[in-house]
Amino acid sequence: SGGIVRFDGRDFRRWAPDRVRHVVRALWADDLGRVLVAAADEPLWIVRGDSLAALSGPARGPVLDWNDAALAADGTAGVLWTDRVGVRDSLGRWRVLPAAAFDSSGLERVLPWARDTLLVATRRALYAVTGGGEPCRVAGIGRVLAAKPWPDGGMIALTRGGELWRIAGDAPEVLLSGG
Repeated sequence: SGGIVRFDGRDFRRWAPDRVRHVVRALWADDLGRVLVAAADEPLWIVRGDSLAALSGPARGPVLDWNDAALAADGTAGVLWTDRVGVRDSLGRWRVLPAAAFDSSGLERVLPWARDTLLVATRRALYAVTGGGEPCRVAGIGRVLAAKPWPDGGMIALTRGGELWRIAGDAPEVLLSGG
């Protein structure tokens, strides 16, 4: 069993249990208070206030069969499928990038980054993509699970192998080795 719980100031209650029923894999919020809910084996959901609606995809129906999803601060959504990445800008316009726009190693994860920017991790590298721009290679570090800003303007990134990297400029450095 899974789903979403809400705290109303007094009690935790299951929220929308008839619709969000499975384990939640990702939960991201934008600056406008919208929340993207990615629950296993379900469409992607958008929570706005007290309402819940399926995220409408590039083909105008609910987004299904996704592998990962993220929501950037301005509302830009990223959806990762096995063979492509969908990017929906804050106005709801979609564009779909084939996996080959990144590299041929395989798509792994999509993460929110800056205001309208998403990070896409492949098995070999990390890329940044915005609602309108082409993917830009950030670093030759693959299988990134999480990334956060670093005070110097770069970032730290955690990989599936447990390595913690500092990425600033052209020479990423390992802060902690996985093991």
